[in-house]
Amino acid sequence: MVKFGRNKLKALNKLAKKQNVSTNSTATATNKVIKKKLNADKKVTFQKEVLLRKSAESPLVKKVSAEEIILNELSKKPEPKSKPVRSPTQKKIKPVEKQKKRQKTQISDTKLLINLMKKK
Repeated sequence: MVKFGRNKLKALNKLAKKQNVSTNSTATATNKVIKKKLNADKKVTFQKEVLLRKSAESPLVKKVSAEEIILNELSKKPEPKSKPVRSPTQKKIKPVEKQKKRQKTQISDTKLLINLMKKK
């Protein structure tokens, strides 16, 4: 069986889009791309069906009822999650508006000048 991955389907989708966009492409070319894409989709679904059939017939596969699944989930205890320890951080200083900043620097400058004048 040939396996089609995502990459191959993506490539086919891109080809289909390119050919739909171009006005010079012929109808037969677009039909070929569409047919390839449909065939690829059919092969993928066929592979899934074959796998399901084989797994249903195999003795290794065990059919589990919904009750068993629920009971198993209830019996499992969730692991206690440890909270990350945060280091005490300083409060963030809010940014000062430019005008207030200028006023503060002007006031500090004038105070310095006054102190210097008094010293002389």
